This record gives sequence, structure tokens and C-alpha cells, in this order.
Amino acid sequence: MFAACLLLTVASWQIVARQVHRAEGGVFQQRSDRVLTTMRGRLASAKQAVYGARALVYTQPDATPADWRRYVDAVAPFLNDGVVGLGRVERIPRADIEALEARIRREGSTTFRVERAGLNPFLYVVTRIEPVARNRGAFGLDVGSGITRRSAAERAMVTDQAALSRRIQVIEGEGDVPGFLLFLPVYGPGRPASTAEERTAALTGWVYASIRVDELTQGLVEAGGPDIAFAIREAEQAGEVRTLFDSGVADARGTFQRRATLDVDGQRWQFEFRARQARDLLDAEILPPLVLGAGLVASLLAGLLGLVMTDGRAKAEALAEVMTARLVVTNEELERSAVHARALAAEATQASQAKSQFLAMMSHEIRTPMNGVVGMTSLLLESPLTPEQRDCAETIRVSGDALLAIIDDILDFSKIESGHLDLVAAPFVLREVVQGALAILAARAREKGIDLRLVVADDVPTLVEGDANRLRQVLINLAGNAVKFTDRGQVVVAVDRVPGADSLLSFEVRDTGIGIPADALPRLFQPFSQVDASTARRFGGTGLGLAISRRLVELMEGEISVTSTPGEGSVFQCVVCLPAVVDDMAERSCAAVTRGANATLVRGRALLAEDNAVNRKVALMMLRRLGWEVDTTVDGREAIDALARRDYDVVLLDIQMPEVDGFDVARHVVAREPDPTRRPWMIAVTANALLGDREACLAAGMDDFVAKPIKAATLAEALARAVRERPRRVAAPPVDA
Repeated sequence: MFAACLLLTVASWQIVARQVHRAEGGVFQQRSDRVLTTMRGRLASAKQAVYGARALVYTQPDATPADWRRYVDAVAPFLNDGVVGLGRVERIPRADIEALEARIRREGSTTFRVERAGLNPFLYVVTRIEPVARNRGAFGLDVGSGITRRSAAERAMVTDQAALSRRIQVIEGEGDVPGFLLFLPVYGPGRPASTAEERTAALTGWVYASIRVDELTQGLVEAGGPDIAFAIREAEQAGEVRTLFDSGVADARGTFQRRATLDVDGQRWQFEFRARQARDLLDAEILPPLVLGAGLVASLLAGLLGLVMTDGRAKAEALAEVMTARLVVTNEELERSAVHARALAAEATQASQAKSQFLAMMSHEIRTPMNGVVGMTSLLLESPLTPEQRDCAETIRVSGDALLAIIDDILDFSKIESGHLDLVAAPFVLREVVQGALAILAARAREKGIDLRLVVADDVPTLVEGDANRLRQVLINLAGNAVKFTDRGQVVVAVDRVPGADSLLSFEVRDTGIGIPADALPRLFQPFSQVDASTARRFGGTGLGLAISRRLVELMEGEISVTSTPGEGSVFQCVVCLPAVVDDMAERSCAAVTRGANATLVRGRALLAEDNAVNRKVALMMLRRLGWEVDTTVDGREAIDALARRDYDVVLLDIQMPEVDGFDVARHVVAREPDPTRRPWMIAVTANALLGDREACLAAGMDDFVAKPIKAATLAEALARAVRERPRRVAAPPVDA
């Protein structure tokens, strides 16, 4: 009997151990793949940036420092973490250094001086670098004075390929930090460059990206999750390796290990992954021993009972049978528990992915028909209509915008809840953002006879750094609620500094509306919460606006509060961190962005690939009204055939198409023509609006992203960017407003 119980126990232990080990192995593989994919995407972004910079040099050989600055400002929003500077290096004979210094000084850099270290006959001099504030020390540097830098540059020269240096100390500001340089060669126009010797003779210099190790690896730990440790090592000559990043591999004591190699433009990086020590009771290192221990205890008890009851063999045998049966039942329950544990583990690992897929699908399925409704309504309102027809069309437009606002609220709340919403900090003019938010609400306030006012204190800085779009979203939520719940009187938005804290600004929204009862204030910022049911019936809304605003304010390192008196009104106050910007370069960058946003779009030839007939019709009418010559296709295969027959300035690609989708079309275009100056500007037009959709489109080789439903103004801005943000073939140069 004891032997049978022991056998059953050992068998159950082995089954549970194998199954739990297999489930955890799958999770470990998935998380390590996520780290590798994130790193590949960041390196691909840096490579695209230097190819675009070489295109600028080829199309504008005499590009000024201002031209270089505009290019870097334009591509900066599309760069992932790691790239801290884009520069140009010129190969200059040592005898011509003084002439080079004179030329650069005439361009405005009066203190420019070339580093003259070593005895090399040619110096590889940095003559362009942006942003200057982070890379000032590299201006005038002889890249060839360092063996590692020179080796990477000359490898790029003879191969006509991008070449990454081994880890070095890159110059940033007035100091050095660990990083890399990514070089791409530039050859003289019309010079043969088929062999290594011809390329060496034809070389005029390089474009390069300066990459910081710490910023390149930032966020990788979060991508892999807390249960995995990993290290990145750089393979060197003679089989030696050098560690680039380590999140604690030596301290990881988990069961699973993995090694992977990433070839990075001539360098080989080795990734080592290890699982951390088990912490969960359902883990592979805890649950199987628990099953074994329980079985052994039960078997031991059964054996002891048999020995004690030797005076009654029949009774002992009967009791033993009962104990054996119970032990079998216990083992079966343990096995069922193990099966249930595996199912829970699988559900847990798939929950986040399933949620994202569901939201992406719902976003696509709702936005696709809404594109037809909103787009056609916008086109209808631009046509001659009777007053009654215009009123009906305007009602459709307002209802469509309201439905889109609800969809956007739900998507924003989902991204915040999952921790996948990140802020994008950049300099912006504070008063313009606040005034823009109130301008959206001005018409509704006039209809209700409400005075909508803005008060900005004199000491509030003009230019601040932060996420302008998310600040605008918070202000529209707060001021929109104030207008909604106010029938008479006024709504005042006041902006002021917080005393004693230079980086903190206070935004107050005061109204003379219906007010909020004291017992409703604690649940005011909860998701899907209204003051009471009658409020929802009378005023509408999802109850998500204030919940989203609170989470956004917290992401801005601030807090939000409310005071209210029923019948007299409410005061919402949010305090956020928005440091003042005093850098002249940031002001010029902000002004350049404002000018670019008002650029007049030139006409050109476009290809529209869209499988939905209604959406195709909407986009076609908008493009033609903007003055573009347009060809259309109904799927990706037809788009590829059309691109083979004719040249286009812009290609608009729907992502989800039958047979060949938009991603496949973009990859085909990039593979056929790697040089960005020779291929059309590709814009993703999709109903997918979740985090990661834009990055996936850019990673596939597309240049821009427009979410459905499409509005004429949004489409015009995207086409303007096609002309403005990189030097390619266009019908005419962009016109600054």
C-alpha cells in the first residue's frame, strides 16, 4: 500500500513539474523576444535618420547650418530613444584645414577650430552637428584621431553601408558619456563607386548619428518585465566581450536561460537572459515540491497507520483501502489544481495581448464606418446647401464628433490603465495652447450665453516644456464640463505660478454652474462615475473625462482638486510641472514648428490604396479638392503593380487590406528602393489608433500616420509634412506661411 501511494505521488510530482516548467518557458521566451524587438526598432530608427541625412547632403550639397537644423528638427519626432545628435563629417587634406576653418567661420561659427591631433594626411572633421546644445564639444572634432571611430568610418567608406563603431566615449555637452557612432558614407556626385578603391577615391565625408548607451537601453527592463534579468555584451576581437548593459544577470537564480546574437551594422551584440528566482506559489520551483511533499506526508501517514493496527489485519486493510482511495482522490485534485494553475498562467500571459487586440479590433471596426460618416459630412458642408440641409448635415457632424470623443476617451483610459501611455515633452507656447483649448469651446459658450474668459498672470513664462497635446486635453475636459453644467454667468480659466516653485503652474477653472454635492466629491474622479443618474440623462457623457484628466495630471508630476457649492458653482484646480524654456534654440525650433504647421501644400501625384469603397470615395474627393492628381487601388497587390508602372510623390496606404496589406506594400517599396530620396513618401491611413500602431507603421518603412476618420485639415497637414519634413522630389518647394 505504502509503495503504491509513493508511486502515485512521484508520478503526480513529475507531471506537475513538466507542465508548469513548459508554461513558464513560454512566458520567458515571449518576454525576451520583446526586449530584442524593442532594441531592433530603436536601431532601425537611428539608421533611417542617417539615410535621410545623406539624402539631404546629396540633394542640397551646399546646405547651410540652418538647413541642417531644420532637417534634424523635422525628423526628431520620429526618432526612438538613444539618438542624441545627427552630424556631418568632411574628409579634408591636412593642408586644406585653414581654408575649411575660414569657410565655417564665414557661415557664422566665428570660434570654429579644427582639432589637429596625430599625423594622418586626411582629417575627418565634424562640420555640422545638431542639436548644438547637447553636442557642442563635437563641433570641429577630428573623428579620425581615434582608432575606434576611424575604423568604423573607413569600414563604411569601403562597403558603402552603414557602420556602427564599438562602444566609445561620445562627446555630449562639455563631457563624455558611453555610446556609439553610426556612420554612412557620402560620395562625390558623378564619381564611380563600384569597388572599394573607387569608393575611397570618391569619398567626400560621412553623415553620422551619435547614440548614448544609457538612453538606447532606457525602458528595456520594463519591456522584459520584472521576472527576467538580461545583459547586453559587445563582442570584441580575440573572442573577448564587453558589457554594455546589465540588469542583474548574476543575481538571477531562475531556471530558464537564453542567449541571442544581434548583428548591428558590423558589430555583434550578445544578449543573455535569465529568469529571476521564483516568487509565486504556482511557480515551477515551488508547486512541484509542494505536490511531492504533500504526497510523501500522506504516504507516510498511511504506512504508520498500517504498522500501528497490526492487531486487526482486516480492519487495517479496510482502513488502508480507504486511505489509499483518499490519497488517489488527493492526487487527482492536486493534478486538477495543477491543470487549473497552468490555465490561469496562460490566461495571465495572454490577458494583456488579448485586451490590446480587442481594443485595436473595436477601434478599427468603429472608426472605419465613422470615416465615411464624418468625411462625407465634411465634404457635404463644403457644398451649396439650403439652411435646412446645412442644419441637418451639421447635426450629423456634431453627433459624429461626439461619438469619436467617446471612443477616444475609452481608448485613452485603457492605455492609462495598462501603463502604456507616455508623455512627449517638447517646448511650446503656453498661451497658444490654452487659447486653442478655449477656442474649441467658444461656440458652445456663445450658444448658452456664457462669458468664457482667460486670465494669465504676468509672471507666467511664455515658453514651457511639456506635452502640449495632453495639457490641452485636460483643459478641454475641465473647461468643457464647466460650460456644460453652467446655464448662466461665466466660466473663467486662470493660469498662474505656484509660489516658491518655479516649475509648477496652476490652472484654475471656475464656473457659476449647478455645483456638486459634498457627498459626490469623493467619487468624482472615479471611472464611469457621474454625480447621479439624472445628471447623465440630462447632460450625457461617459464619466471618463475627469478620470482621464486626473491620470494625465499625475503623469505630469502634478495633482488635481475640486471645491464646489451646490447652486453657486465649482472650482477645479490642477497643478502640473511645466519648466520654463529660456534656450534661444528651443524658441527658434518652436517657431519653426508653428511656421511648418501653416505651410501651403503643393500639388502632386498620389496613389490611394483602400479596400473599403466608402473610405476610398471620401479620401479621393478630399485629395482632389486639395488639387492632387490621384490613382486608386482596392488592395495591396494592385498598389504594388501601380507603383511599378508609374512614379508617385505620395502613397496613402490602408493597413488592413485583403491578400497584401499596407505593411507588406511598405516593406516591398523599401526593399525595392532603400534610398529615401528615390521612393515616394508613404502615409499610413488606418482605423487602428492604439499605442504601438504608429510605431509599427514607421518600423515597416512608412513616413507618417493618419488615423481615421480622416478630416480634410488633417489630410492637408499630412500632405504638407510630406513636402516639408525631408528633402525628396516634389512638384515645387514648400511655401512658408
